Amino acid sequence: MRKKPPNTFEDAVAVYNELYSHGSVKHPTKGELGAYGSHEGRDQWLLDCVQRILPPPEDRGTTRGRVLDASCGRGHLLVKLRELGYDAEGTEIAPCLFETELRNLPVRQLGYHELDQFGENAFDVVVSNDVLEHLLRARDVTVALRNFSLISKRWVVIAVGLARARNFPVALAGDGRFGKGFSDLHIIRRRAIWWTTRLEPFFSIVECKKGPGRMYACCEVK
Repeated sequence: MRKKPPNTFEDAVAVYNELYSHGSVKHPTKGELGAYGSHEGRDQWLLDCVQRILPPPEDRGTTRGRVLDASCGRGHLLVKLRELGYDAEGTEIAPCLFETELRNLPVRQLGYHELDQFGENAFDVVVSNDVLEHLLRARDVTVALRNFSLISKRWVVIAVGLARARNFPVALAGDGRFGKGFSDLHIIRRRAIWWTTRLEPFFSIVECKKGPGRMYACCEVK
């Protein structure tokens, strides 16, 4: 079940499509990995940050601003944002998800290098939840951040992994057991200072939090 990380965007689409095509509703260990559900602590920080920077309007009957969950996976964070009243939509690259979890959600099939298709100032907030470290090359990070700054009117909220990813558990067919799947999918493993240096040309970092193996940043577009 161990496989090498992708080398091209087309490879990445195939890898994540296969990864997400394995059913896994429950996780046998502590918590749930992002690909197989919501990581509660990480999701909650992102949700709290969005609510601080984009508070509800006085008229509770109106929407609370437009939010993009960029590469939303199975859509758990996207659903929470919509439940909070945000006009939230997502993007994702794995085709299989559009036939399952994302079938009834407003999600477009786009990679980070294609986000400029939304146009300038399309969203009040762009959220990137544990995705940037999965990109293939450092220059892809620069393209992604540039696109975030283009499509967001003001805010970008990011969670990024700093350490090597654990192997993803994949449900084995039929018997409910789990095997070890794709490994080393955190392709860009850098210290927090590397990430803040990449953010600074495009954003002012309003808040930065570091946890075990992860960094969170609330950024304002320059």
